[in-house]
Amino acid sequence: MIKKNKIHKFRTLIILGLIAATFSMGACRTTTSTAIIEGIVDTIETSAGVSDENDDESDSEKNITSENATVVSMDVADMFSDRDMENEYEESECTMINLEKESIEGSGAKVTSEGITITEDGEYILTGTYKNKQITVEAADDAKVRLILKDADIENEKGAAIYVKSADKVFITLADGSVNTVSGVTQTISEDEETDAAIYSKSDLTVNGEGSLSIKCSDGKGIVSKDDLKITSGNINIEASDHALSGKDSVRIAGGTFKLKTGEDGIHSGNDEDPEKGYVYIADGNIEIDASDDGIHGETKTVIAGGIINIINSEEGIEGAVVEIAGGEINVNSNDDGINASDGSGSSEFGGFKQGDFDPSQFNNFNETMDKPFQFNEMPPEGFIENSGGNHKKQGFENGITGIGTENDSSIDLTQSVFVLISGGEINVNAQGDGIDSNGSFYVTGGNVYVSGPENAGNGAIDYNSKAVITGGSFIAVGSDGMAMNFTGSTQGSVLISLSENHSQGEEIIVKDEDSNVILRYTPQSKYKSILLSSEDLKEGSTYTITAGDEIKTVTLDSLILNNTGAKGGR
Repeated sequence: MIKKNKIHKFRTLIILGLIAATFSMGACRTTTSTAIIEGIVDTIETSAGVSDENDDESDSEKNITSENATVVSMDVADMFSDRDMENEYEESECTMINLEKESIEGSGAKVTSEGITITEDGEYILTGTYKNKQITVEAADDAKVRLILKDADIENEKGAAIYVKSADKVFITLADGSVNTVSGVTQTISEDEETDAAIYSKSDLTVNGEGSLSIKCSDGKGIVSKDDLKITSGNINIEASDHALSGKDSVRIAGGTFKLKTGEDGIHSGNDEDPEKGYVYIADGNIEIDASDDGIHGETKTVIAGGIINIINSEEGIEGAVVEIAGGEINVNSNDDGINASDGSGSSEFGGFKQGDFDPSQFNNFNETMDKPFQFNEMPPEGFIENSGGNHKKQGFENGITGIGTENDSSIDLTQSVFVLISGGEINVNAQGDGIDSNGSFYVTGGNVYVSGPENAGNGAIDYNSKAVITGGSFIAVGSDGMAMNFTGSTQGSVLISLSENHSQGEEIIVKDEDSNVILRYTPQSKYKSILLSSEDLKEGSTYTITAGDEIKTVTLDSLILNNTGAKGGR
């Protein structure tokens, strides 16, 4: 009997055409019925050398993105294969493994003193409880192995619960409606190797299915792949003292529901050997992250094309040398920077002030009193300029200064090694450090971005080293006025204003045009004294009323980029 598991439905509702594919693998034949798949933008780009065919020798790759999301910082045409998305199997032809009894019906697996070892290409259904033993995959380098967890409870207090020692690629499928648990600890294998996760794979690893998987690792990571880690569906809950999801070459997510609680990063990828690898790509999914360090960290790139992402706690929310957001609903809460582009080559990998730039004692308790002045060391921090008299002045509010440069340069350079690019999505950031920090450039070409930035004067709602350009979308960022910065280039109105006093969290900001039409509105999640606004509805030469709580300011856009401290206003 063919067990029909539904392929994961993405949040958006887009109807594909028909996909027909047939696999045959070792001990079990897998059959995919012809179906209309809802909710996946599955673009097969033949121009990029992607094949429609899928047989024993072909593992065709597809581009899975969200509706209207276009990624430009990397090629996403081959992120997921048919097999990555496949959940269906013919149970009667799979090798059956009863864990509790250590009984095997079929070929390709054997019982050892350490547990059960799978040695052949094929598909294996694992059921029952397994205590202090290990599931090991030790197959040929060209073998594709699928482990189907069907109400499996695997616990190992001596090492990884599931250890992929060798194979071309391993798939872990969560059987439809099944409840599965896996727990393990870090184990030293040799002087040069340790398995530091509950599920540890030295090969490419994909997780999918319509069941649930709960993972615990008290002294290591949740899931590790030393190659690519892909998750395309499933309900996954991870508690780990280290990273929850870790892929050396990449972590790619096409769907699924996640709840990640970690002692380090929620999602992490890093590869010191290949500059093209070590990235995170998220096309869809519902992801909740409670992280003690970064929420999402891709050392080379972090690219988000869609999904619902809630980072409820983190030090830095989303980080990478390149951070691109093309779609999705993203909420970030961070103790430091909300979104940070850094390659780690500076004096510190963190945003805001760098180590050695200042003495925090000189800030006169600015956490409680944002409006108090602060002093600098010999060199001013980022975001400030020095006038001819040697006095330091806030760069954003100096008359005639539009960011670091003096001209409206709206060009975008994506050949840089460090930048933040936002081209779509609904993004909310609540950061105690910089709201959005780029050690290179910062670009906005679309989307709706809302930033509740720092209450302290040592960070800014936005911070950048090179330039900041906005050519589309809506943008509202609030915070202290100590490090407030405007865009350096814009094709639409961009206004930076300083308020007469601090405003409390929850005091709504409303922007109206001369006809009293509401252009922008936002309820900040933090105390604020400066506001940065940009929208295509803000036109050069027009006058606008900006209300913050009971403070009202009127500004006229004499230029597309306006830094305003002397706007008419009152209470």
